[in-house]
Amino acid sequence: MSRHRHLPALLLTVALAAAGGGAAEAANYIVASEFAGSLQDAVDAAGEKGMVIVDQPYVLTAPLVLPRFFRLMGMGPQGQGVIAYDNDFGAAITFAGPGSTSSIVIENLELGGRYPAASPGTSVGMDLDGIHEVTLRNVTVRGFDVGVRGFWSFYVNVRDCNVSLNQRYNYHLVDNANSWRISGGLSSQSLRAAFFVQSSNNVVIDGVAMESNLFGVYTDTVSTHILNNRFECSPAVPQFCPPDATGVRLGPGAQDVSLIANLYSGLEPLVDESGGGLSYRFDPAAGAYARPETGAEGLRVELTTVGDTLLFDAHGRLRV
Repeated sequence: MSRHRHLPALLLTVALAAAGGGAAEAANYIVASEFAGSLQDAVDAAGEKGMVIVDQPYVLTAPLVLPRFFRLMGMGPQGQGVIAYDNDFGAAITFAGPGSTSSIVIENLELGGRYPAASPGTSVGMDLDGIHEVTLRNVTVRGFDVGVRGFWSFYVNVRDCNVSLNQRYNYHLVDNANSWRISGGLSSQSLRAAFFVQSSNNVVIDGVAMESNLFGVYTDTVSTHILNNRFECSPAVPQFCPPDATGVRLGPGAQDVSLIANLYSGLEPLVDESGGGLSYRFDPAAGAYARPETGAEGLRVELTTVGDTLLFDAHGRLRV
């Protein structure tokens, strides 16, 4: 029996019943990609608010363009849902636009580029340009110039993803990539930075293993919160771990950066070029936060609710 006779079972129309009489108001389409001519054909067949299940390997030479409301599902790390991008330029996954709203879910998918590239390239794994309300879950992105790029992209939730082995940056957040939450997973073996954060705010990097990067996190902007991460480098991989490898580097524009309960091994924990941008925050409701004392060995604790300041020396003794 031809497999195409099973197509109706895999192209599903999910009717959304009206609250009143049960009439169908809209339809979402779920498409198994193997029954389409190409992966882009499958996406186009599913349409806006649809979903594609990537159930076999694909090689792309041009970007896969997703609607602004969409779900793209792979088969997990043991499955066959793998997308290879055979191009040194452009983005493997990008989005239709422009528009002011969006909602994207991508999970259980493996996305690979041409690393190392045959020639210097600027390829991007996922380009979230003007895309908001995005969830990436259990996704692997590797082999690009930049793994995941955020540009004017709000409310992005990245969970348990492996974004590693990208030429420049694993994550590049720039120009109002605001309110990103990256939790769990791995971000390793970037030749420059696992996370490069510029002109964005309220970025939280929590519980990520960052191994063998020149910089784990480089931030030159406001309100980057770095907590519960592991930063590690080994001399056994000198191409990724030169002698000046650093866990966190604060650029001149860094302000109100939080470091909480991170672990550092085999590299310089912190290089601070901000001139006072680092702070160890307590709950804002308590009205207190601490920061290294500028130009001195010690700690400044500002009690903002009572308008007072406590200064501690390098040995933890209160200065009077």
